[in-house]
Amino acid sequence: MEVATYLSSALSCSIRVQLRTAPRAAWQARDHISGRRGFKSNAPSYREATSGKSARKRGGSKVFDSVDEAVADIKSGSTVLSAGFGLCGTAETIIDALVRRGPDSLNDLTAVSNNAGTAIGGGLSPMIEAGQVSRAICSFLGNNKALEKKYLTGKIAIELTPQGTIAEKLRCGGAGIPAFFTPTGVNTFIQSGQIP
Repeated sequence: MEVATYLSSALSCSIRVQLRTAPRAAWQARDHISGRRGFKSNAPSYREATSGKSARKRGGSKVFDSVDEAVADIKSGSTVLSAGFGLCGTAETIIDALVRRGPDSLNDLTAVSNNAGTAIGGGLSPMIEAGQVSRAICSFLGNNKALEKKYLTGKIAIELTPQGTIAEKLRCGGAGIPAFFTPTGVNTFIQSGQIP
């Protein structure tokens, strides 16, 4: 297939660009010979069911009958990402379901969010008050008094991270990139560890 495009500049010059693409059969044959596979796989992928429940097929429906069923697979020690900006867009229903599980069955969570909730509730506040979060990674603390009290008594660790850096950490983690550099904290107390 040949595509010819004519571009003209302000000087009334014309440039001809020709794009040639290989037929589909040619690149399919090349991929087959080299052993490369596309994104689709014929092999079924199953996740392990540790609680005795039947394993669900990966890529299947992500619709659950209840919110409690949706959060049943989350284990103690997991990292939980909470969406939203401030209190807008946070998954209050899911957070409430995690709190209902209680600190006995779900604890030692690392919570990653833009902020850690407010003094009047909302966001991650219920999980922090319940004692389910042992580490919070956020870019804004706000006026969450429960978080402040738990931090000052040593019950929770806080990692203040700029918002863009949190986004880049998540992107790199999802893409399998083990490390990246950002000059945000260079030559500050954060680099030398002088901030408690």
